[in-house]
Amino acid sequence: MTSDRELVDRKDYYGKTPCYWTAYKGQKLSMELLLQHGASHGADVNLQDNWGVTPMYLAACSGQIECIRLLVQAGADITYKNKRDCRFGQCTWQRGMTDLEQRFLSSHPLMPLLYLRYIDDIFIIWTHGKEALEEFHHDFNNFHPAINLNLDSNEKRLSLN
Repeated sequence: MTSDRELVDRKDYYGKTPCYWTAYKGQKLSMELLLQHGASHGADVNLQDNWGVTPMYLAACSGQIECIRLLVQAGADITYKNKRDCRFGQCTWQRGMTDLEQRFLSSHPLMPLLYLRYIDDIFIIWTHGKEALEEFHHDFNNFHPAINLNLDSNEKRLSLN
C-alpha cells in the first residue's frame, strides 16, 4: 500500500513532484494543500528533481512570491544550490532581469517577432531590418547600467508557403 507521503512526493519521469509543479506555476491554493496534507505527511519542500532543482529554487526563478512565502514557512532551504552551482539569489537576479526586459520591451516602438531568454542567452527573430536591430541592441544596452548584451546575428531567411 502507498502512504500519503509517497503520493504527495511522487516524482514524474524528470523527478518533478506536485510541489515542484505548483511552485513553478504559482498555484498558491494547490501549494497550501500539498504542504498541509496532514501533520506528518506534508510535501517534502527540499526534494530535488533529476537536475538538483527544488520547488523553492524554481519558485524563485519564475517569480512566484506567494509560493516562495509558503515554502519558506514550510522550512524550504533558501541557501540551496542546484547541480550547476546556481544559487537561489541568482534566480532572483534573473527575475529582476525579466522585469527589466518587460519594461524595455513595452517601451520600445519595434518588437521582435519572437523573444526567448534562457538564463543569460537571448534569442530573437527580428523582422524590421538590420539597422533597426542594431538600434534595438543599442537601446537595450543603454536601458540599464547592468545590461551589456553582445549581438550575434545572421541574415538567414525562412519562407513558409
